[in-house]
Amino acid sequence: MYLQTDTQTMEDLRLFSKADTKGIFEIYNQSFTRGGQAIMESMFRQPLSDREAIMKRISIISAFAGMKASFPFDGAMLDNVEKYITFDDNTDSGSKVAPGEKETQNGITSVIGLFHALRRYMESEQLVAVEELEAERLAVIRLLNDPAFAPVFNERPDARISFAAVTAYDVLIRMKEKQKVLQLLQFIYHIDVYVSVAQVTLKHNMVFPVVHPRGRAS
Repeated sequence: MYLQTDTQTMEDLRLFSKADTKGIFEIYNQSFTRGGQAIMESMFRQPLSDREAIMKRISIISAFAGMKASFPFDGAMLDNVEKYITFDDNTDSGSKVAPGEKETQNGITSVIGLFHALRRYMESEQLVAVEELEAERLAVIRLLNDPAFAPVFNERPDARISFAAVTAYDVLIRMKEKQKVLQLLQFIYHIDVYVSVAQVTLKHNMVFPVVHPRGRAS
């Protein structure tokens, strides 16, 4: 599914910046999130080789370009969620480290706000119109409808949460259901990539390629 590319090939194609030379990656990398930037880089380092997968990606980006889509989530809120949910992932000692009270409060509040925003986006005309993302959209809806997350949707995004509730949400989100939250973030990061690339194509008046079957070109 992926083309095998070595360092020399990437340098010859100038995919990434080197010295004073700007790479192709930097032109396209207008992502709004760190997660989106990481996915964008992996797409450059591991380009697709499957024709159907390539055509699907082109269709998604083309659809967002056609509707002049903008990134539908707040960047600061996403930063808070990412810092909170991955807080104990990069400890040098190997022992678990809990975020402080302020970090936990901000993280929980941001997660609640993000869940509400994500549910609204799942039903938005913009996303529903992108047929190639229907399977992913339905998968996200199933995750959001998981009974474990019912308390999250019972909270108003702008409501002040009690200390006891924060503690309970911390156990739920950062411990019990962390992997599901990370799956939701991965979906958002891919939307980030698709929308940001679509905006780049509009800015530079780019055209989308035609993908021919292997061995055929015209």
